[in-house]
Amino acid sequence: MTIGELYDEAVKGGHSGLVYLLEWLVYEQGVGMERDSRNVEYILEKYGESLNHPVGEYKMRQDFYL
Repeated sequence: MTIGELYDEAVKGGHSGLVYLLEWLVYEQGVGMERDSRNVEYILEKYGESLNHPVGEYKMRQDFYL
């Protein structure tokens, strides 16, 4: 499964936290949507809690524009 496919499933399933994480990875970090979604698992295992702040800031910026 690619990150793009995972993103589509997260949107359909209403998993907003995962949606914001994937958008942050793609739009802020330059990770391609065609990459294997196992890369997301690796990033979560390696960085875990430390991602809350940057992803939270990204979410706030997106919510501001809605």
